[in-house]
Amino acid sequence: MRKKSKIYPPRKGDGFGKKWLEFGRKFWKLYLLLVLLLIPLYGALQLQLWSIGMIGIYLGMMLPFHVKLWEEKKRQTLRLEEVSQYMDAMLYAFQKELKVYNALADVCETMMEGPLATLLVEVRNYMDLTYDETDVMAKGLETVYKAYPSKRVRNMHEFMLHVENYGGEVAESIELLLQEKEMWELRMKHNLTQREKMFRDVVLSVIASVSICGIVMAIPVMDFDFCKSPISQGLSVAMLVLNQLIILKAQKYLAVDWIPMEEQRDDAYYEKKRQAYLQWNPKRQKLLSVVLAVIAGLGTAVAFILDRFWLGCGGILLTVLCMFQHELGHRLLEKTLQKEVMREFPAWLMDLILLLQSENVQNAFVKSLANAPGILKEELEQFIGRVQLDPEGAGPYHDFLYDYHVPEIRSAMNLLYAMSMGQGGNASHQISNLIRRNQEMQNEAEKQMDQDRTSGLYLLFLAPVLTGGMKMLVDMGLMMLSFLSVSI
Repeated sequence: MRKKSKIYPPRKGDGFGKKWLEFGRKFWKLYLLLVLLLIPLYGALQLQLWSIGMIGIYLGMMLPFHVKLWEEKKRQTLRLEEVSQYMDAMLYAFQKELKVYNALADVCETMMEGPLATLLVEVRNYMDLTYDETDVMAKGLETVYKAYPSKRVRNMHEFMLHVENYGGEVAESIELLLQEKEMWELRMKHNLTQREKMFRDVVLSVIASVSICGIVMAIPVMDFDFCKSPISQGLSVAMLVLNQLIILKAQKYLAVDWIPMEEQRDDAYYEKKRQAYLQWNPKRQKLLSVVLAVIAGLGTAVAFILDRFWLGCGGILLTVLCMFQHELGHRLLEKTLQKEVMREFPAWLMDLILLLQSENVQNAFVKSLANAPGILKEELEQFIGRVQLDPEGAGPYHDFLYDYHVPEIRSAMNLLYAMSMGQGGNASHQISNLIRRNQEMQNEAEKQMDQDRTSGLYLLFLAPVLTGGMKMLVDMGLMMLSFLSVSI
């Protein structure tokens, strides 16, 4: 399908005037709205012609960036819809055909027009016309994953290739993948809705901030018009520029790629944290705490000798913190790692559950190591080694991630041990219980991640208070100076 051309701000080497002229012809209505917006700003903030002219030119230059972000938001929303449709169509087609190529051919006929549909046709043609390569299907599906890098797409592809090569249960695994996809899609749409609401709140916060500044400037102060002061005019321009940047920053939260959002992880960072946690030496750290506490205590004593009461009180608090800093730091590090384990464990467990459809427990653990997150990889390697030494022992299962004290992990590992020993009843029923518990863990962990990612919008909601407050403080100061100059 032919893509519509997009007009963005000019890049280096482009004809500057030509690009802006093309943008102006396409979005002239937006510039008309901008001119209409400048009229109430001119009256409310009592701007002079030079200041309103600067604001108009600046906002006119920044308008294409807002349009670009709006178009990017629509594109990313479409990508999310495409992935959802692709996974539904591919899983149902594979359940019927049990062949990756046949399922892909069916999906190519049913996908809605768009970039993903075009890519799938290219992948199918690559499979048809390539004869001198191995793993053609795997490479073709990898092309789709690179363009739409969702771990759910990756899990689906690996599951289909595994079933086609080795056989195995299909219905329950497909139902599991569909349920996980549905939960992910609902979370992403809820996240998008929340961000749109918070973006509107940011815009309203900017409007309220500017309006309050306009009310302050409308207060009469005898015969002196402080609003015409270059300082006041310059601050009005600065406030509007900063507010526009706040809105632009908030808009970027809507134009994000939702698909790989939960795939992002910093394995090296958390591996370094994990090593620091495991190598913690309480005796050495306590000695450091004592040294720091002595230094802080001496400073506190000097503060009291010099009759600096409040400084001495602060020194007492600092001394206590220094005395216990080694324990506090260790507990904070434990909480950080525990939170990361809670985030990554359900995703890894989903891979394991899919492998359990066709593998025994021990083999599933070994094969899950390939896609395991960094914070779990070393623990998994140690677990596999201990199981090989004691295949029937419960110790390796009980010791897995024991240091992080997560009850949900203990419960899951106990169930996996029972499955490995053929205990606890029907295996499919056990897997169903494991799936249910894992989905609850995964949903909660990813909801928390979504909240963490959106936290920046709360700060942007408060930012116009600072810009408006800065403007009002200076205006009030100019007002007092004008009043005093007239009174004296």
